Amino acid sequence: MEMLAQTGGLAFLSQDGMRGKVAYLAGIDQARFRRPVRPGDTIRAEVQIISMKRRVGRAVGKAYVGKEEAASATLLFALSN
Repeated sequence: MEMLAQTGGLAFLSQDGMRGKVAYLAGIDQARFRRPVRPGDTIRAEVQIISMKRRVGRAVGKAYVGKEEAASATLLFALSN
């Protein structure tokens, strides 16, 4: 979840008009852990922004080991002024 949260924050901050802002993780919904991740595994994170209203954003994140999904969650972010 930490990796998905950091990737999600980066996804929001890389959009136009976000220079100088800070993304705060505000919540995690529908978190699912589908398989264990072991030392030495290579994890790939994918985050898709779903919505952005005022200073609150929602994204869906998935973590994969190889082609197998290891974890997923809906992430909520609050963005600073």
